[in-house]
Amino acid sequence: MADKDFIEYLNAIGYENIVKIDNKWCGLSRFAFTTGLLVGLDKTGYERRYCFHNWAGALESLLIWDGKDHPSGNWIKCKGIYRGEAVDMANPNYEQ
Repeated sequence: MADKDFIEYLNAIGYENIVKIDNKWCGLSRFAFTTGLLVGLDKTGYERRYCFHNWAGALESLLIWDGKDHPSGNWIKCKGIYRGEAVDMANPNYEQ
């Protein structure tokens, strides 16, 4: 599937602001109480997500992130697979 077609597919199923960072498809999605910055998007879902209180904070982090380590910004929690290991961690720098 060509990149353009894949981005259109991701948009059609609700993901937004799709970009490729460090060779992984990333984007944003709204959840019930948070906005997720999603990493490793594919046809089956995503590798991990960073939960933010709001869309603006998630978008800002997505646009400046280089894909190394965790994104900057005031994310609350990271869930999924990180460096080959299952992770469910709170951001040690989170500010309420």
